[in-house]
Amino acid sequence: MSINDSILNSVGLTDKNIKFLISDDGNFNELVTIGDNQHQALRYRATLTTVPEHCPQCGVLLSD
Repeated sequence: MSINDSILNSVGLTDKNIKFLISDDGNFNELVTIGDNQHQALRYRATLTTVPEHCPQCGVLLSD
């Protein structure tokens, strides 16, 4: 199983079109502080391998 597939499984995603970005030092996430209450969260960075033709939620055509 690839690292990308392992990350997809760990965050509960199944779309193989999502590719997680891995930094040069091998990290695929980072701990960040956000919001007024200074909550800590893990941030993942990813990209889509292909551009979707339409929105999966509302069906609006995205090309053109």
